[in-house]
Amino acid sequence: MDVIIYGSTDTGLRIYNAIKESMNVISFLDDDSSKWGKSIDGIRIQNPKSIQDMEYDEVYIGVLTYHMEVLKNLLEMGVQRNKINELYVNIPTFARIECLRNIRSIIDEELLTGNVAELGVFRGEFAREINMIFPDRTLYLFDTFEGFSEKDVSVEIEKNYTKQDKSGYFANTSEEYVMSLMAYPEKCVIKKGFFPDSTLGVEDTFCFVNIDADLYAPTIAGLNYFYPRMVVGGIILVHDFFSLTFHGVRDAVKEFCFAKKCTFMPIGDTLSVGIRKTE
Repeated sequence: MDVIIYGSTDTGLRIYNAIKESMNVISFLDDDSSKWGKSIDGIRIQNPKSIQDMEYDEVYIGVLTYHMEVLKNLLEMGVQRNKINELYVNIPTFARIECLRNIRSIIDEELLTGNVAELGVFRGEFAREINMIFPDRTLYLFDTFEGFSEKDVSVEIEKNYTKQDKSGYFANTSEEYVMSLMAYPEKCVIKKGFFPDSTLGVEDTFCFVNIDADLYAPTIAGLNYFYPRMVVGGIILVHDFFSLTFHGVRDAVKEFCFAKKCTFMPIGDTLSVGIRKTE
């Protein structure tokens, strides 16, 4: 069976490794134009629009964060619904959202105060879930909205997490687009800029924070900033701990938790861990 994988980062690679012995993967598709023409195991990464000129049996969606947007793009490009395979993204996405709902129930049971935040918003898919599940809490959205900064990427290269200059990756977003997704936009506060400089003027405590910054420097900065400001019982989720691509996140979490003598646990979405402030 000839198949295409839409997404060439972590989830796409996991899918590739899972199916490569039984399927003939003919192409990767990716929205990141800087990857077009490159290859994985000799398989080219192409513009998603090229699917319209390809013969294939199935398309595997290989992104978690905005997989519903990818599904919409595929349908708009004329891909038949029965040829789109969401097997590897539905369960992890469901697990992450259910974890968020369960966190909300814990916060309500324990009458925890504090607001909520996300560091690393990208196109706002998970921020939308936070906004819907915490409609009564202010949601701070921290992001450059211009992709990875050169400063953070230089740390990745210096620490040998990557040899590639990824400055500007994930720049295809905007504050306006993210806000257009929010069910309760009046509860959202955009904090655009380099983190932690973008925290200037924020005087608040938090009961829930999602850190999805991908890289070592903003992840460790996020943990150092938010953890002291978490109410006792508050929970931080950190995405990409189990990433095959962004190796710095795991080191940041382990380094932080060792220093603070706190623990982390996987949440079942294949990538994230949770940290709870206990004292």
